[in-house]
Amino acid sequence: MSTAGGEGPQWRGDGREIFYLQLDGTLMAAQVEAGASGFAVRRVQPLFRTSLSAITGWTYDVSADGERFLMTSNLDDVSVAPLHLVFDWTALLEQR
Repeated sequence: MSTAGGEGPQWRGDGREIFYLQLDGTLMAAQVEAGASGFAVRRVQPLFRTSLSAITGWTYDVSADGERFLMTSNLDDVSVAPLHLVFDWTALLEQR
């Protein structure tokens, strides 16, 4: 998958893709296939750049379908808007 090194591997729920961090913090995705003839890496692509390092601990997780990521963040390093959580949002729809 990576000839330049990688860390923090995470499998997609169906085992067809593995995610990992390159040493520069880029989150990578590698499509893999296992069959009677063995194990093969089909496609490797960068997803996006992060400020994560798996060396410092478990810093991210991936949803079972491989579409969403949960990542740790140091708010001193990034400019982010406040996070607003809305509970019971379906009740708000019924009020409209």
